[in-house]
Amino acid sequence: MTIDTVQVECERHHAGVPVTNIAAAVAYYTGTLGFSLGFTWGEPPTFAGVTLGDVQIFLEQEATAGGGSVYFVVSDADRLYELHRERGADVVRPPGDRPWGLRDYTIRDPYGHRLTFGHYIPTAGPPILIERVEVPVRLETRVAAVLRDLAAHKGMSVSSCLEETLLHTFEPYGDGVASPHTRQDLRYIQELKERHRIDFDAHGSYRFVEKAPPAVQEFAARYTAAWCSQDASRVAACFAEDGSLTINAGPPAVGRAAIAGAAQGFMSAFPDLLVMMDGVDAEGDRTTYRWTLTGTNTGPGGTGRPVRISGREQWRFGADGLIAESAGSFDAAEYQRQLARSPEEKSSQ
Repeated sequence: MTIDTVQVECERHHAGVPVTNIAAAVAYYTGTLGFSLGFTWGEPPTFAGVTLGDVQIFLEQEATAGGGSVYFVVSDADRLYELHRERGADVVRPPGDRPWGLRDYTIRDPYGHRLTFGHYIPTAGPPILIERVEVPVRLETRVAAVLRDLAAHKGMSVSSCLEETLLHTFEPYGDGVASPHTRQDLRYIQELKERHRIDFDAHGSYRFVEKAPPAVQEFAARYTAAWCSQDASRVAACFAEDGSLTINAGPPAVGRAAIAGAAQGFMSAFPDLLVMMDGVDAEGDRTTYRWTLTGTNTGPGGTGRPVRISGREQWRFGADGLIAESAGSFDAAEYQRQLARSPEEKSSQ
């Protein structure tokens, strides 16, 4: 019976490089070429493994050696070339862009083997004529710092680095997406993340809340003070003349007079009303103002009960820098629960 093919899995392969002296060869490959020693076998050694990145080759002691060749695809051939040149490697072909899409150079080891080191040329292929447009991109400060430093590290503009990253993430790769970054790049990115104190993971952007600009924060502080002033007109003055205030999706109060009336309702119900600003965040043309209200319901018809309730308003500012629309919300059921008299209080009346 004739077997045409054999279906087997091949996990990895190792080039075997004959040398005449294992100890001297290990010293050359580690000391001059920058490989790391994986192992030696025998006493004295007659076999060894040396590693560059994740790739291991075997050094095999033979009576004669020479004439072989090995090609290594690396992350940055130019940087490795500088190391080899400084350490006195015998360069037989200097770095250059090859028509097969790699930039490489070749050295000869002491045993006559030709070792070529190259990296892929990302610009290989015909030019793609494009037109760039301005995009209003805003990035978290530390992420932007990493992007700038990474672009400089890769010799790219920030725009090109961002385009490269986006285009790769558009492509599926196994169970994830493709990455344009070499392992060396990824190690450098980890250094940049530590340098710029990025302490969140890849999903952190889903939880980003942008800090509002200083002018908006100052406005929010004035708005908070207006609510604490027992002067409803000061609250209304924070709105455009035709601005609107909606509370818990109810009918909007439109115009300053109506807004003052809505504010006065809370101020009358809580003569000791205090509003604290919990934060103010920005997202696009919307600003979220978060607050906590405390007070005692001792106004007309009040229950005398203390209330502490938190809520938020979503603002849209007009061209005059005042609030054009505010959509406020809080837990109405919890608010009513805090207002309600206990059975004991009702029976004592």
